[in-house]
Amino acid sequence: MSDPAGRPLRAEAENEHDPAAPDGQGTGQIWTGSVDNVPEGTQASIAVPANTLSDGWKVRWRVRAVSPTATSSRSDWQTFAINVPEPSATGLTITPSKVVDGTTVTTTLTPALAAEVTVAAIIAMWCCRLSIGW
Repeated sequence: MSDPAGRPLRAEAENEHDPAAPDGQGTGQIWTGSVDNVPEGTQASIAVPANTLSDGWKVRWRVRAVSPTATSSRSDWQTFAINVPEPSATGLTITPSKVVDGTTVTTTLTPALAAEVTVAAIIAMWCCRLSIGW
């Protein structure tokens, strides 16, 4: 972001349901956010808060820059879809255990069960490089 006078800026972002989204997803604005005191010539980042977006949604977003004396026009809408992978469990083990005739068996009523669980995380961050020009 830049300001001809070199003053800190405010970055503003908004997102809304994509008009092309299927019926039942919702319509209109979902969230707006901003960050102040963005140094001139740097990139601003604005994180969407947890539990704001939902898996399967089609969303669009845009940004603008605000200086003490002017506001840029908003950027063009950018679209994205949220597709969170299902969690998975691998490396299943039981202790103590042994294989008897192709079946895993244990010799205790209180075995230790273990698995490696992978859960996908959503990280939604908007970054922008905007200039205010006169």
